[in-house]
Amino acid sequence: MTWQLEGCRCIEVHIYVLYAVTKKTKVRNMLKPQWTLRFIGALVASLILLACGEERPALDKVQPNYHKKSFFADEWYYQQTVVDVPASETFTFVGDTDHSGLKRVIWEVQEKYLYARRSFELIEGADDKARTEAEGGVYSGEPMAVFRIEKHFDIIQDFNQSTGELMNSVREDSSLRPWNEREYLRVDWSKNLVVNPGYSWEVESAEPVSYYVQE
Repeated sequence: MTWQLEGCRCIEVHIYVLYAVTKKTKVRNMLKPQWTLRFIGALVASLILLACGEERPALDKVQPNYHKKSFFADEWYYQQTVVDVPASETFTFVGDTDHSGLKRVIWEVQEKYLYARRSFELIEGADDKARTEAEGGVYSGEPMAVFRIEKHFDIIQDFNQSTGELMNSVREDSSLRPWNEREYLRVDWSKNLVVNPGYSWEVESAEPVSYYVQE
């Protein structure tokens, strides 16, 4: 017998009728009709479950706005620019920036803060960059930007902490490995903690204010 179910693969079932043979005479002990129907129904239902059952996708418990630490490798270009300001404001204007141009920076990941440090010398030879790199070190100048790190974590498959049984979900973990060995981090981009980042009004004190546009 063959059943074709929509959305499932074809199931071919062979049903055999049992019979018993005695020494004196052959007696076919047919299954009673009602029991035969019940047996067939149960068999078909179990085969349907086996054929159509699919593993559910893992429940993702990981929160947004995170990055791999490898994302901050290599050298970057950095420049702060005013992108929005009220029209009546006379202190600055849209497009105002550090007019010395783009700065090359490298990122330094620490436990609490993410630093964007200048990767070039303002005056060639003044900071012994060549000697530092010749000795195998990495030159890093003063911070151009500093952002608070909210969390270092790994993304793992969840498990029962009593039995070790794996569960059908993934989550953030910040306890199994030291912070510097974890793969991901979440940064508070809303505030640059560098007070005077080099705008045209750098002779005055500029206090950072939290502001972040969620994309």
